[in-house]
Amino acid sequence: MIEWECDCDSFEDFECMDCSLCTNCNYEYYMVIDEVWDREAATGMLCIGCLEARRGKLLTKDEFTDCPLNSMNLFTGSPRLQDRLTKVTASATI
Repeated sequence: MIEWECDCDSFEDFECMDCSLCTNCNYEYYMVIDEVWDREAATGMLCIGCLEARRGKLLTKDEFTDCPLNSMNLFTGSPRLQDRLTKVTASATI
């Protein structure tokens, strides 16, 4: 497991359940549709990489909710989150 360090005050609220990445500080705080989240996570936080590892494939833009957070992430999210928010088809499996 990769050990991530973060000194933000809200780290525990944003810690990825699988790799401990602070999803807030690393700009991977997002919302996916209920069908994806309920099947793969149900509770807690996951960075993009860990959610994709659980499902075995990359996320696509249709799997994100239509909400202000995700719209803002088109400009402020991590490079891989920005990529997934615009990806039409999952071209790779994990």
